[in-house]
This record gives sequence, structure tokens and C-alpha cells, in this order.
Amino acid sequence: MTYREALIKANKLLQNNIDSPNLDAVLLLAFTLKKNKEYIYTWPDKNLNLKEENIFFSFINQRIQGKPLAYIIQEKEFYGLKFYVNPYVLIPRPETELIIDQVKKLFSFEQKFTFCDLGTGSGCLGISLVNNFPLSKGILVDCSYPALKIAKKNANRHKALNHLALVQTNMTKLHFSKKIDLLISNPPYISYKEAQDLPPEVKSEPQIALIGGKTGLLFYPFLAKLAKYCLKPKGKLIAEFGATQTEYIKKIFAKFSKITIHKDLAGLDRIIVVEK
Repeated sequence: MTYREALIKANKLLQNNIDSPNLDAVLLLAFTLKKNKEYIYTWPDKNLNLKEENIFFSFINQRIQGKPLAYIIQEKEFYGLKFYVNPYVLIPRPETELIIDQVKKLFSFEQKFTFCDLGTGSGCLGISLVNNFPLSKGILVDCSYPALKIAKKNANRHKALNHLALVQTNMTKLHFSKKIDLLISNPPYISYKEAQDLPPEVKSEPQIALIGGKTGLLFYPFLAKLAKYCLKPKGKLIAEFGATQTEYIKKIFAKFSKITIHKDLAGLDRIIVVEK
């Protein structure tokens, strides 16, 4: 079976279940062959051997059954970097990149600053910060030890480990020996009710990283309290939240000196920036 024939067959198998069957098929074939997708496009008439064919269609079957593409290929791009992911960590989303965009508006490339990435998961936020601000130093915090192992692996991959400390703890028990300049977080913000209607793919991600209690707002009062305690004067908190939660979020952070809300690419409220 040629690459072209395999892709045609895979596309037919995927098209009723997946939004982007052709792209998923190409990426899974590239992963099977340990090549990039450009290689597939350049040599469409090359043949798969039987082992490669079996592996490829086992991946296609996993995809049909709802396993996220990122978990199958064990990788997701975020802010221009490739991150290792598995079911212990949330798959990085494009909208979360807006947190890095906001940091870039507040800090310069040459600036020395300290930060904490709370609920780091794969480490994509904190590691991307170090990649964009080489003089920064940060703490990656997560309550999950398996997640922190993934974050450490990604920090090693991107040569960021010397800039980072990794801490396993709950946000309610987190203590700082020194005040920091920046607190960033993509906390769980889906409500119990919303969680019932999540697509099967999303339900396969760690629920602890998605669901923020009955209203989805469980963690934000803790985040506000922590920011008051850990930030230097004029220190910044940047966090992601749900599009329907704006007014509640504003009330939670009302005691901060400055609050701004920023929209995602879909025009929905998504990021809050506050100054102590």
C-alpha cells in the first residue's frame, strides 16, 4: 500500500468522526514513519511495509474511538515550540497563547523578572516564557506529580530547566520565600454542568485540569488571594477564564489596582490582567 492509498483509506475511515480527517491522517502517517508531513507529500507513491501499515491503522482506530491526536503522537505545538503531552496533562490550546502575548506587552525581552506558572501541566506556559524572556526565572507548580514529570521533560527538551524550579503542591498550600513579579495561570474553569456536554475527546483529558467546581470559578478566589500575597508592588497576574464568567471574574479581582479583560481570536472574553 502506498502512502497515497493509505491516506485515502484513512480519510474515509475518519471522515464521519473527525473534523479534520485529512490532516489527522497525514500527521499520523508521518508519526508512524518518523518523518515530517512534507516528506509524505513529496513521496506519495512510496510503499508502506506491513508493520508500518498495521501501526498506522492502529493509530487511525484510536483516533476513531476518540483519543485526541496530540495524545497519539504525544506532541502539541504551543507558541512555536513542540511539547510532549500524554493523558496526565491538558493539551495546550491556542487561546492560552494569549497569556504569553500579554506578558510581552508588559515585560521587555532584556528584562529580568520572576514568575510562577500555577497549574503548569505540560509546562507550556512557563517554558514559553523562558524561551521568550531569557533572563526570566520561574516556578512551575502543579498538584500532580505525573504532570510535573512531563513539565520537567519539556523543560529539558527546550533547555529551560536552569531557569525553572518545579514544585508539587496545591495552590492553597503554596508559599513563597520572596515576592515575584508575575503570576500566570490557566486554572480549571469549566462548571459541572458544562462538563456533562464536553466532547468525548475533551473528556479524555485530565478532569482535574478542566473542571473548576459547580460554577467553574472555584480556583479564582484562591488565585486572587495568592496574587495579593506573592506579588511585588505593581506585580501582575495574568489568567485565562471562561467566556461567560467575565462579571464574576471582575468581582473576584475587584480589589486590585488595575483590571483589564482581553478577548481571544473568536472575540470572546478570555484573559484577565490585573496589577497589584
